Formats: sequence, structure tokens, C-alpha cells
Amino acid sequence: MPHSATGPGLSPDAIARQLSSRFGTTPERARDLAHRLARQSLAPEPAPELPPTVTPVRFDIPWPLLVSDNRRASITQGVRLWRTYAQRKAGLAAHAQRCIATAPLGGPVVLCATAHAPSRRRFDVGNFRKAVTDALNGIAYADDSQLVLEIWHRADVDRDRPRLDVVLWRLNDAMPWLPSLLDSLAPVP
Repeated sequence: MPHSATGPGLSPDAIARQLSSRFGTTPERARDLAHRLARQSLAPEPAPELPPTVTPVRFDIPWPLLVSDNRRASITQGVRLWRTYAQRKAGLAAHAQRCIATAPLGGPVVLCATAHAPSRRRFDVGNFRKAVTDALNGIAYADDSQLVLEIWHRADVDRDRPRLDVVLWRLNDAMPWLPSLLDSLAPVP
């Protein structure tokens, strides 16, 4: 039952009768007051001021495009990128370019990546980090030095559509309280 300023579930007519009997007002005046009270108590409160809509950058990377950092370089004649690593990183960049329709994010950026593996075979989700963050340079953000917080984690196995889900936000849009928390965790000089 709805509650109003005049009592739980009282109709305007019941309120008018109470006003008339308790305060000796005329029935017409009591009815007018009761209807005003009912309208006032049922009027919606003004909506609070909301921040501008925060739209994170979301896309997924198919599992076959991912490459481990462990396969990044060999030391045969100096340090050289392995061909597979370089090709997959270029494939990641091309895929991200197709998926991301916005301009690169400015300022500090938060990245959250969720791996949905094709099987229960063990893997280290952090090994995908370097290739993914480097491939997103100039596409999702100007430079990967903008990344101030990264969360990489595993989800359940998805045999039908193994992938890495990536979500990016500007830091202050994602969690306005985070900069002060990060400052409080910084070592004191």
C-alpha cells in the first residue's frame, strides 16, 4: 500500500473527512487541502544530477590471434622478434582497428581483460599482456604508458567461442575514487 505524507494508504476523501472533523474546516476546503496534499506526496522527486554517460571501449580478440610473451624473441643473432609473434601482433592490431570505432582514449587508462580459453589446459593469462597492449598502441590509446591499472584474469572454458574480452576506460570515468587510492599506495620518499 502506498505511503504518503498524510498517512499510509489514505484516500483524499478520507483525509478530507479527518480535516473537517478535527479542525472544523468546511468540507469543500478540507477536500481541496486533501487533494493538494495527495498531489504533493505523490509528485515524483526531481532526479539527481547524473554524471555524463561513461562508455567503455569493449571488444574481444579471438583465441587464435593471441600469442604468448614467451614466444617473443630469440637470441640467435642479437634479439629478434619471432616471425609468429610479429605476425600475430600485427593481426591483433588489425583486428582491434576493425573493432574500435572511437578515437584513442586520452589520459590514464584502465584495462580489464578476461580470457575464455578453449580447453582446461593450463596457461598464464599474463603472458598475453605484452602483445595485446602493444597492439592497441595508437588504436585504443595513444601509448601503452597510459595504462595505470590492468586486470588480467581467467574465466570459464568456452569451447564454442574462445576469446579474450577487453574493456578499456579512462581512469576517472571508470572509478573516480581510484586516483586517490593509487596515490595513497605510492611509497613515501
